[in-house]
Amino acid sequence: MTVIRTGIIILLVAVGGSLQADEHYIGTANADGSFWVDSAGVSTHATVFDGSTVEAGETPVKLQILPDVRILLDIGSRAQVWGDRLTLEKGRVQLDRGKDYRIEARTMRVMLGAPGARAIVATGGSSTIGVTALGGPIRVANADGVLVANVAAGRSVDLRLGQAKDAAVLTGCVAQAGGEYLLRDEVSGITVALRGAEVAKRVGQRVEVTGSVEPVLRSAPGSQVIRAKAVKLLGGECQAEDAGAATGSRSRVIANQGSLVAATAGTHTAVIAGVAVVAGAGATAGTLAAMNPKKPPKPPKPPISHGR
Repeated sequence: MTVIRTGIIILLVAVGGSLQADEHYIGTANADGSFWVDSAGVSTHATVFDGSTVEAGETPVKLQILPDVRILLDIGSRAQVWGDRLTLEKGRVQLDRGKDYRIEARTMRVMLGAPGARAIVATGGSSTIGVTALGGPIRVANADGVLVANVAAGRSVDLRLGQAKDAAVLTGCVAQAGGEYLLRDEVSGITVALRGAEVAKRVGQRVEVTGSVEPVLRSAPGSQVIRAKAVKLLGGECQAEDAGAATGSRSRVIANQGSLVAATAGTHTAVIAGVAVVAGAGATAGTLAAMNPKKPPKPPKPPISHGR
């Protein structure tokens, strides 16, 4: 019996040591009050491990993910956190800093597009999220890695799932560059390379293109390749620069289209790779209201009991 008990003790110690070794520390969580980490109530400060679930209470939670990722989880919001990503389960989150870090929500992936950019991501209904860009552009891709929105600084979009997976409906001016026909959608900001019989005769015109997403070729200059099934001529003029210089470069054509996007965004709903993109209200207060409270923060509450 002694041998058996000793063996059991050694086994338990070995298993316990293995479990502790598997826990991977990734950062800290701080709040001016109580919040939850993995369903355990904590007050003001907690250590965060890979895969931890953090839920804010009556005050926002600031997450510092090593070495340089900074996130704000808004009041009443819940998310699961890893070293390379955060999955938003409900509420809103603001990514203030973190190159290559991403926010996931409703299968969408949101990443900062440039230094100094910040992103606010909010869950809506069961198939909707909102994305606001602050200080720089934000990139949004679907679960397959297909880029569905380039959100310019100061703008916001709502993304709704549920369309056919390869569906595409885009609006913009057709331009020609390097032997390719390009269009930058006015709402999503996505630049696509167009294929189809009607495309060539629409260079320099503002159109609505309905079609399907094709596999992206490395040589294709657009972010995506769209096979146009129908091309509808719309009102509104393209700028002279957009009118399609056949000898123009892709980068110049896209840059010139930018001002037209800013002037006309919000006039339609874009669809790309099965995701509907609608122009939102834009950046309102610049950051989550919780970051700039008008009243002093409440004093910390005692820890909330387990088994909430």
